[in-house]
Amino acid sequence: MDDLKISHVNPKVVTNVIEELETEFGKEAPLTINHGKTYEYLGMTIDYGTPGKVKIGMNDYVENMLNKLPEDMELSLQSWFQPSISSE
Repeated sequence: MDDLKISHVNPKVVTNVIEELETEFGKEAPLTINHGKTYEYLGMTIDYGTPGKVKIGMNDYVENMLNKLPEDMELSLQSWFQPSISSE
């Protein structure tokens, strides 16, 4: 099992699921558990900071990927990236 995103309106449900997963899969190595309003998951930044909304972005991931491109590669972000969905 790898990279799970567990959410529920009732935090006790999440805790129960995590406890069951730890019992089954935490024997070999401890599970990494993150709680909070904003966190990184599979290259995405997920932000639950606004009640009733979630913002999902990949800006940091894309920027990091572009920074790893060879310096002699002539490419600008604007030349190939034209957002079709507003992030706001």
